[in-house]
Amino acid sequence: MKNILLCLIFISSSSLANDQFSMSFEEFYQVKDNQEMYNKLLNNGYIEKSKKMFKSQCLEAAKDKKSEDEIAKCDCAAKVVEKSDGKLLMYNSVLAYKSFQAKVEARKSGNMEEYERLKKLDSKRQGVTQLFKNVCE
Repeated sequence: MKNILLCLIFISSSSLANDQFSMSFEEFYQVKDNQEMYNKLLNNGYIEKSKKMFKSQCLEAAKDKKSEDEIAKCDCAAKVVEKSDGKLLMYNSVLAYKSFQAKVEARKSGNMEEYERLKKLDSKRQGVTQLFKNVCE
């Protein structure tokens, strides 16, 4: 799954705007390059492959922890991912990864104001994580 997500991220990252972290789902797909990349990934089967890999890797990690609660959450999350629009998955994956990179850079440079700003934007972003919380918790 990591390779597929990285593919989604790196291919799409070149088309993100400077204020990319505050882009809504709709704004993200108004960028022509993002829409075109999604279509390519969908047509090449990467969206479906990433959904399947999410489930298998999540369950594997949960079983390693030997936690019935984690396994149940993972089963629920896998169902959410399976039913989710691939566009939401790509949007979430790209912005989460780019935000992670930016937060690391902000911390390395001692810019805690930027780090906190990014954390706040992450918490407001409507994506897969919010779906998990709404459905699985």
